[in-house]
Amino acid sequence: MIQIVKFNINDADYIFKKLINFYDKDIVEEWKKQVENDINKAFSKYEIVNYELNKNSYMGIVLDCKNKNNSNLFIKAVPPMLCRFKSEVETLKRLPKDITCKIYSASYDNNIIVMEKIMPGGVVEYYPNKSMYYDLFEIVSNNKIVIDDYIDNNFKSFDEVVKNDYNILLKTNYEKENAIKLYEKFKSIYKSLSSKNENYLLHGDIYKNNAINSSSKIKVIDPLGFKAPFIMELVPICAYEMFNNDNKSNLEIFNDFCNAFSKFCTTKDYKEALFCQLVKVYIPSIFEANDGGVRSSKWLKIIKELYSDIRLED
Repeated sequence: MIQIVKFNINDADYIFKKLINFYDKDIVEEWKKQVENDINKAFSKYEIVNYELNKNSYMGIVLDCKNKNNSNLFIKAVPPMLCRFKSEVETLKRLPKDITCKIYSASYDNNIIVMEKIMPGGVVEYYPNKSMYYDLFEIVSNNKIVIDDYIDNNFKSFDEVVKNDYNILLKTNYEKENAIKLYEKFKSIYKSLSSKNENYLLHGDIYKNNAINSSSKIKVIDPLGFKAPFIMELVPICAYEMFNNDNKSNLEIFNDFCNAFSKFCTTKDYKEALFCQLVKVYIPSIFEANDGGVRSSKWLKIIKELYSDIRLED
């Protein structure tokens, strides 16, 4: 007889240790107690017989599961103190159905979502799949999510997301001088971008880790869900290609993406939007990565190379 498995909360202990670094310990401990029970209820409901913890997710619990019928699905539990579960689920519901995964259930009471596992699976590298990515962004562009009253009242704007991380950084003991300079520059550049472009609800994090192979096309997962000009949808993939690519120069990658997205925006606007994205990922990398500054140093190096007019400390 096939047995329904139980979730071992100790497997995810590193996530709770991470959260305690910048959220109240009692709140994190309370969630730890609750989430084990919530996940096991989901295991029972969906008859899960095997699971694997995704250890690349360090700000939430992501479980790759198989049920007794040999079907594959994901169960994801998002810490309530992150205040991002609702925006993720609601954005998934609004993105074009042919580029997203199916949602089986989503509970706003316990911040758990059960969803389809995209098959055959596997992340899609930008090189050599440029044409597939262009088709993906063409679909996203043709189906922009217009901001209605619900979105306006329930979603943060891009600059609010950055400000939230910046305020967390200010409360830590990490080095802040470069972040302070970059944030001040970010505020003026983003204000200009936002004022001359209409805002939409964006996925906000389309790059290879969130782009999954589904036969002949790409599907996207894990949206951040925030309000911003559409150009901000086009820059995360470029930023992460720079971060992960050791074969091309950052300028070469930048020019490649400017050419690829010339239909959507000017080179000047793309460079400004990319700066805003780089600041967005640099600030939390200072206090979230827990790697001795390796990640934040790499982001800072990219910013220095592309925006040499900004005087930053080594």
